[in-house]
Amino acid sequence: MDALFIGVDGKLEFIQPKNRTDFSLEELYDKLNCNLVEVVYPYIHNELILIIDEEGKLTNKKPNLVATAIFENGDPHACDYIVGDAILCHTDMFK
Repeated sequence: MDALFIGVDGKLEFIQPKNRTDFSLEELYDKLNCNLVEVVYPYIHNELILIIDEEGKLTNKKPNLVATAIFENGDPHACDYIVGDAILCHTDMFK
């Protein structure tokens, strides 16, 4: 199963966990360049998650327009935004 890496620069890349089933925290820390991850649930599907840097806003990472659009999915009541790189994947890929 693939996940989608969403770079803050708009770069999209299909990625897989090293074990081909689920990401380790070390993999996520390395790929997202962070020390703490957060899982947010986009409005598009209840089996998909966005994995992001929990401290991204505190460390002044740039807004990620693509990840924010996925997170909001056109919801007029959405009032948050995603910063830094993000990974969109199925809930089974993060344990």
